[in-house]
Amino acid sequence: MLTQLRLLGAGMIRGSVIRSSRECANMGCACHGNRERRHPFIYLSRSKKDDQAGRQRNRIVYVRECELSEFEKAVRMYDELWRIVDELSELNIQAIKARHREQGARTRRRARGGDEGRGAAGLGGG
Repeated sequence: MLTQLRLLGAGMIRGSVIRSSRECANMGCACHGNRERRHPFIYLSRSKKDDQAGRQRNRIVYVRECELSEFEKAVRMYDELWRIVDELSELNIQAIKARHREQGARTRRRARGGDEGRGAAGLGGG
């Protein structure tokens, strides 16, 4: 998993690739007043922390058709990165819980006097 994280981190982008359309500035263009004739455009939308206010602001980066596949791949890599982070989080939660269950069981045995006079495997004379 760690190897995957290193590979994914190299080219990933957090954001969404959005396809939309718009009217141009040319008033004589057929796109004015006709939604079906609007000009298509693609952009990457991502939120970024505003340094001054500390709040999230949406940032837009226009994407040319020749760049589209790279941007889409980078966004997929980010999604995969978070899938792996979620999986690691689940494994770490289980590991912490298991450690504390073991420690709790040992503490309870000691409190009952269960470890006295017994060997490491809990066997011994009595």
